[in-house]
This record gives sequence, C-alpha cells and structure tokens, in this order.
Amino acid sequence: MACEFFFYDPSAVSWFPLMYNGTLVPGYGAAGSTLAVGLDQIEVSPDGDYLYYQPCIGGLYRIKMSYVDATLSNTTLAASLGDYAEPFALTPSTGGTTIDAAGNIYVSDTNLLAIWKVTPEGRATILVQDDALLWMDLMWVTSDKHLWLPASQM
Repeated sequence: MACEFFFYDPSAVSWFPLMYNGTLVPGYGAAGSTLAVGLDQIEVSPDGDYLYYQPCIGGLYRIKMSYVDATLSNTTLAASLGDYAEPFALTPSTGGTTIDAAGNIYVSDTNLLAIWKVTPEGRATILVQDDALLWMDLMWVTSDKHLWLPASQM
C-alpha cells in the first residue's frame, strides 16, 4: 500500500538530525544523541494533482496523486512508488508546513527561525524571519489569505 512507501522510501527518511536555532535537537536516547524525524510534513495541491511531503530535516518531494491512488489496487505499483517521487524544492529543517489555494507551500524553518514560501514551480524564498518564529507548526491559510502561525513555547 502507499503508506508503506512513505515509511521505507529514502525520500521520506531523515538522513541528518534536526536543527533548532543553530543547534542540534537532543534525542530521546543516550546522552549526546540527536533527534532525527522522518516523514512528518504532507500537503496536497489545491487541484488534487500532487502530494507534497518531506522529512523534518527538509527536502520537499512531490508525487502525482494518480500514482498514490493506484497503489490502493495495484500492489506492484505500491512496491515501486518511490520511483515516481520527484525532488521538488530544497527546504530546511521544519516544524510544519501548509499550502494555500494558489499552491504556494509555507515551510517553517526551525534553524533560521523563518517562514519560507515555495511556489508551485518549486522556487523557495524566505518570506519572513524573526526570533519570535520559534518552531512554527500547524500553520494554516484562511479564506481571506492570512497566514496563521501558532507560536509554540519552546
């Protein structure tokens, strides 16, 4: 099934530890361990054509929803779904993402304390950067086009 792809495909695995405000995030293991979180961010394009995803350390990928949908009845495709995923944008360590009606994806940057905007063409730029942007997660865009950024208390 498609969900198995997300657990095992290299595009969904954290290859490096998370960074937060210039430092490695401590892990839950032995002293000195660091936190590495795989697939955590998932968005669907407004037209339903693409599924966007990334591990927390960044690297935004996309895959056509038609491939994901087809895996529900085609186990052969499910086993090779990763072959259809494509790198989409170079994104940072993130606490969260959201997508607007125009297909722009907003990515919180836990290291630079910033919000990145990734256009539907895959161009990533910093939209805003401020020390108050501590680990933004569960962001959303309202119908009147306001980007809401819940502030965690890290």
